[in-house]
Amino acid sequence: MPGLKEWYGNRHPVIKYITWAIAFIVGYHALMEFIDWRVEEKIYGDKYLREIAVNLRPFVIFNENNSILIDEGAMQYIEKIRVIQGELSGLQLPLKIIITPKEPLRRDPVLSCLNDTMDIIQKRGEGFDYIYELKHPILLATEDTVDITRHFKLEILY
Repeated sequence: MPGLKEWYGNRHPVIKYITWAIAFIVGYHALMEFIDWRVEEKIYGDKYLREIAVNLRPFVIFNENNSILIDEGAMQYIEKIRVIQGELSGLQLPLKIIITPKEPLRRDPVLSCLNDTMDIIQKRGEGFDYIYELKHPILLATEDTVDITRHFKLEILY
């Protein structure tokens, strides 16, 4: 019976090339898996998704007290947000919001109220200003409607 030396002696170059081929395939597969993992980490990471959201549809959330609560990129386009309060049915309510952009916007910004029901009518103001008149429905004054602080979302569209 032939020994291992005799069997291996004739096949040494072939085994060497097969070993190199297997090592190359395993290395290539590991490299591709690493690249896929890095790309997925970048694409699905919070930082990248936030950057995309800021660039695609920036928005700002503010309240009726002129406080900026969340800025997701919109304030780079907006110079000033003014909420004008007034009395309606004996209640102090926001009646008008004036948005002053830093420069002309391609499209009109979209304003919505996040925690109250009202009609919002947009008009153009002086210079670059956008004026939003807030039309409140017939008020049924309860503790819930009187004591809330209304939050607004302003979206900048491209």
